[in-house]
Amino acid sequence: MILIVTNREDVTADFVVLELKKRKEAFTRFNTEDFPEKVNVTAYFKNDKLRGQFNFINPKYTVSFSSIKSVWYRRPTLPVLRNIKPQYIKFCTQESVTLLNGIWGTLDAFWVSNPRNIYLAENKIIQLMVASHIGLLIPPTLISNDYDKISNFFKKQNRNIVIKPIKNGMLDERSILFTNIVDSKDLASFKQSLPLPSTYQENIRKELDIRITVIGRKAFATEIHSQTNRNSSIDWRRAQDVNLPHRKHKIPEDVKNKCVALVKKLGLQFGAIDMILSKSGKYYFLEINPNGQWGWIEKRTGYKLTQAIVDLLIKGDKKDEII
Repeated sequence: MILIVTNREDVTADFVVLELKKRKEAFTRFNTEDFPEKVNVTAYFKNDKLRGQFNFINPKYTVSFSSIKSVWYRRPTLPVLRNIKPQYIKFCTQESVTLLNGIWGTLDAFWVSNPRNIYLAENKIIQLMVASHIGLLIPPTLISNDYDKISNFFKKQNRNIVIKPIKNGMLDERSILFTNIVDSKDLASFKQSLPLPSTYQENIRKELDIRITVIGRKAFATEIHSQTNRNSSIDWRRAQDVNLPHRKHKIPEDVKNKCVALVKKLGLQFGAIDMILSKSGKYYFLEINPNGQWGWIEKRTGYKLTQAIVDLLIKGDKKDEII
């Protein structure tokens, strides 16, 4: 049994679901907003092992913990509690999340990827440190809320830096903080009001943006021609409504091996890595998303990413997993 932990709105999970159906593989999709109103969970211990089951109410069926060989921990959301008094919702949500987290932390299965490792790997400070240790190039970087340090860094980088969030830029479900250029006016505003801690980096002159999707020990590199549109030149995500050219990209073997090593070092089985190919021909690591999107890349490039993920889940070899 393959367990997919996600939510109803996760279109990317649909790709994998269709492939599993095509291959006639046993799987269960657990949309976490259905718990606890539409899913009953029971956990107990026997012979020092966690036992239990998920009981799905509609349609009615049961999945025992012992039957789960692989878990794709994709995009879970908070439980939805409709029949609870408002003053008790926070407590009941915490109790529900704690039960699920306890199961994820003790379930004997192959993970893509382990939620504990995903949580740590989402931190950009940890990402940059590990990437640097592995030997990937990173732009000169400062993470601070100290105006003097930020100002000095700005001058040291010839007044050519960008600012980005430390973790991710999701303000809410519809609003994203993109990477932005910092100019002298921005610095003046920082001086007037205490700046939030943020990530500052040298603004590397780009030839291309590179998205490297690592699945297990495979790496699929895609070049995104971000410099063809003014809106996408600093952050290609700004041009989501523009059809930026995407093409398969052959990265140097040592960069490819380091990307795979980075994912493994972070204890992951999947990673969406953003890099820059500079005008000088160097590859710079920017960040890794432990659960990044990839559906649009498969559509535009023809890479068999869905098949690679399903292959990994079916194989479910815990020898390949790093905890």
